[in-house]
Amino acid sequence: MLILKRKGLVIPSRGPRGGYSLARHPADISLSEVFIALEGSEPLVCCTNCPRDCPYSEYCTSRDLLEFLDEAMVTALSSVTLESMAKRQALKLEKS
Repeated sequence: MLILKRKGLVIPSRGPRGGYSLARHPADISLSEVFIALEGSEPLVCCTNCPRDCPYSEYCTSRDLLEFLDEAMVTALSSVTLESMAKRQALKLEKS
């Protein structure tokens, strides 16, 4: 939670009923923000970001795919908000 606090995603409150609350409306917080706050902004595989670190990067058959997957993950996480996740979960609970 301290990481999320430092990144401005949650606000702490003190006292016997203390805890954390979201710093912004759930519709304004994307999963990519949470993911980057917790995991950093590094790609899935570091060689896609620093090809000079790998002697095979010029000939790597997986590199293009890994770059594509990294971009797709960021795009997907950016399109989902905490609010949309909560609504999806509520619908699932209603159906069960």
